[in-house]
Amino acid sequence: MATTLRLPDMAAYEALRNRDTSPTVPGSNPWPHTPEMCGSFPKEAKPNPRGGHTPGKMNKSELSFSMHLDMRKLGGEVKDWKFEAVKLKLADRCTYTPDFNVEMVNGDLVMVEVKAKWNGKGKPHWEDDSRVKIRVAADLFRGWFQFFGAHWDGSQWVYEGF
Repeated sequence: MATTLRLPDMAAYEALRNRDTSPTVPGSNPWPHTPEMCGSFPKEAKPNPRGGHTPGKMNKSELSFSMHLDMRKLGGEVKDWKFEAVKLKLADRCTYTPDFNVEMVNGDLVMVEVKAKWNGKGKPHWEDDSRVKIRVAADLFRGWFQFFGAHWDGSQWVYEGF
């Protein structure tokens, strides 16, 4: 029984020889591993149940308090202030970022947490963890900073010391 050796088609052989053998770019999805085929679509971000605070961006209460600080600066009580400029480490994987860092004319450094009043309630809204964090920060950094909570009661800013 004679075996015949069949030669490959020369066009197919040349195409195989001249194929692109360069490595794929890192981060690209070479065929057939596309997100559509693998089912790995990007997930939509879940809404924050506490509200959508964006770091570095003031809400309405904080904006109003910044105007109050500017007025106190013009009046000579406040030397300068910054918004969310300091992050205090309270423990491993636990930090606290005060809303406002205020330098008074006498040199005192004051950290202020601004809270809005809830509709229908006559008091500002504090989440449990935020009240605990400001108290822990006040204990850890006593002597370096003074800590206050502030809210607008309809006619003036009310401060609560920690």
